[in-house]
Amino acid sequence: MHKQALLRASALALVLVGVGSFAGLAQEVDQATAPVPPAEILLLDQDRLFSDSAYGRAVGAVIDQLGRELSAQNRAIEAELMQEEQALTDARPTLSIEEFRARASAFDARVVEIRSAQDAKNRALGTYAEAARQRFLEIAGPILVDLVEASGANLLMDRRTVIFMSDDVDITQNAIAAIDAAIADRLDDILAQLPKPEL
Repeated sequence: MHKQALLRASALALVLVGVGSFAGLAQEVDQATAPVPPAEILLLDQDRLFSDSAYGRAVGAVIDQLGRELSAQNRAIEAELMQEEQALTDARPTLSIEEFRARASAFDARVVEIRSAQDAKNRALGTYAEAARQRFLEIAGPILVDLVEASGANLLMDRRTVIFMSDDVDITQNAIAAIDAAIADRLDDILAQLPKPEL
């Protein structure tokens, strides 16, 4: 009799343990299948948003091409000026002091003028890059707002200001795809409207 009571108690204990285990498992399943609330804060890599977009790549190609052209101009001008300087140096023994000074002064003035013109071209290239980026922000702004609103988030931050983040709150790639799709059929027209510098 005592042995049967002990067996019943043991069986009851196992049932109770099993009930507890199944309850814990059910709770875990409920937690796993419960809808995940949307992130309140989303992150964006602004530099990659521009550089990896179709617009940014096209602008980058223009800047690279103009930069190469300007560098080639500068090298050609430098070689020409060096030849002129050497010719003036070679002619010095045959010139009077006054004539040599006049030619040297004219040469120096020409160097300053050329340098100023090339610096202006370099600044114009920078102005083009800045105008292109500003136009991109004008295009991207409303698209980013739509993405944030659709996600249910309340805030969009630059990921460079964040020390730690989860990859699922970074919308950079989605934003790039959305921007590319939005301007795919008018990209050339948008680029043509930018103030391209004359070199």
